[in-house]
Amino acid sequence: MDNDLKLDEILDNYRDIGLFPVAYAICDAENEANWTWFLGLLKSTMSTRPITFITDRNAGLVNNIPVMFPGCHHAYCLYHIQFNLKDHFPGRFRKGFRNRLVELFNKCAYASSVSVYKAAEEDFYQFGRDKARTFIASVPKEHWSNAYFEGQRYGEMSSSAVESFNNWILKAREMPVFYLVDELRRKIMRQMAARRVKSMKWNSVICPKMDKKLAHFIKKGRSWRIIMSNGGLYEVRCRIPKVVSVEERTCSCGNWQSTGFMCRHAATVIIKACGGEGNLVDHMDPLYLVDAYRRTYEECCGKE
Repeated sequence: MDNDLKLDEILDNYRDIGLFPVAYAICDAENEANWTWFLGLLKSTMSTRPITFITDRNAGLVNNIPVMFPGCHHAYCLYHIQFNLKDHFPGRFRKGFRNRLVELFNKCAYASSVSVYKAAEEDFYQFGRDKARTFIASVPKEHWSNAYFEGQRYGEMSSSAVESFNNWILKAREMPVFYLVDELRRKIMRQMAARRVKSMKWNSVICPKMDKKLAHFIKKGRSWRIIMSNGGLYEVRCRIPKVVSVEERTCSCGNWQSTGFMCRHAATVIIKACGGEGNLVDHMDPLYLVDAYRRTYEECCGKE
């Protein structure tokens, strides 16, 4: 690392870039042939763990992801779908109409259960009429709606992380290819080193951001009652009662399944019926643990 580059400066530069670059390539064009080549190389280096892809629906990705990564999940970027929605209503897309239509569509996308989705969908149809129905029919809901998506997208609804990465490497993109690649290597190496040092200061078992979120969930559920049913199911008596299965890591709110991080209803059940707060980590996806974060950044990616 450069001697004149202080750790605090690195952390400030990359504080908002919560990305871990896995692979990148420099191609002459973004077309199906190049995506096929890139995904083939990516497949040869990835583990068999299910992966969730979030893309802008480029044909090379739509056609190749199901073939090369069977068993993985493909989510469509909500931001790009919103632009498609705009194009679907030519001439009528006044600002007020546009904002309301997008708002109703977003409710469909973020709906955490099928029942909530159907109610939101009906509102969308009532506002957009027949053209709204044809639009929904043109984009399979299992690729963009939380209620129907079968994988875990960890709360990410768009591929905006790509734009964050593009902004991060903005100056480097103007360089000749050799210098561009070398600058990317340097930036990634600095980022990994900074995060490695930062994580060594953490005292919690769960990564700080999620630990804070869990504390909020615990506080929220203190007044709720728990009723045990058969088969390891629990009913959480809150404003809108929810059903939690601790063994299957599911909640009728849908958030536990969607994010992989226990929702407030699940946290309440585990605390009140499954051993208390000390037992929460046993039901936590290991990816949210500080130990997993540290192991992610323990390898060096190169030397200067």
